[in-house]
Amino acid sequence: MLAKIEKKLAGVSRRRIIFFYDLLWFLILGVVAWELTQKNNCILPTVPTGKIDWSSVTAYCVLWTKYKLLFNCMWMGALGGVTISLKGIYDHGASTDPWKNDYNLWHIGRPVSGAIAGLIAGLLLYLIVPVDKFSPVLIYGLAFILGMQDKAFFDFLSQIGGRFLPKSDATPPLLQVIGIDPTEGKGGQSIKITGQAIDKNAVLRIGGKTLGTPVIAPDGTSASGTVPLGLAANTKVDVAVINPGGRSIVLVDKFKPLGD
Repeated sequence: MLAKIEKKLAGVSRRRIIFFYDLLWFLILGVVAWELTQKNNCILPTVPTGKIDWSSVTAYCVLWTKYKLLFNCMWMGALGGVTISLKGIYDHGASTDPWKNDYNLWHIGRPVSGAIAGLIAGLLLYLIVPVDKFSPVLIYGLAFILGMQDKAFFDFLSQIGGRFLPKSDATPPLLQVIGIDPTEGKGGQSIKITGQAIDKNAVLRIGGKTLGTPVIAPDGTSASGTVPLGLAANTKVDVAVINPGGRSIVLVDKFKPLGD
């Protein structure tokens, strides 16, 4: 009985719950904005020399003065995360495009991940771009956009990383099959495939059937196994090497089975 109830609940759409969750986040962000606006309009006192007299400033005001840019970027990023979550709620609710509970955690985490994206964007720009060369408004707008768009955020990190990390010209070798030895044989007979970039978890097939007891060289230049049983005799079949991730090579009519 309990299993049936759990199964029913698992199929119930959480779309409305996520909607009110996002509205709650808007309320929280509004309260945070109000508090920051009211409490942090700090007037920094100065001494006759024109320097700031930090001894007469509260720690709260000091913190806000020094890190106001980062706080605002976090706020804008969180707002962007909530906004894109709401868009997903509006877009995925029709019968032709139903709500999927698989994305519930994505929606729940969007305000937090958006705030992190905004913080990192503001921090990196603050460290890289001279203070007199940028407008805080532009940074806040960027934090909002990166808080909305996951892909844009990771592209941004990639561009920043490219300025500091050396670029590698080395490209991974492409999967190739150079030879098959022998090119004909009986089921259970040993066969060797030579080439390059053959993954250690590659799938080796002859005539659509997997090689028996496959062994792949650590350097990826060869793979061996036994000819599968049950192949039609005297009819040439394909030889396939399939790496994880979808990269594969199929050699058409390259092996001739001679029966079992």
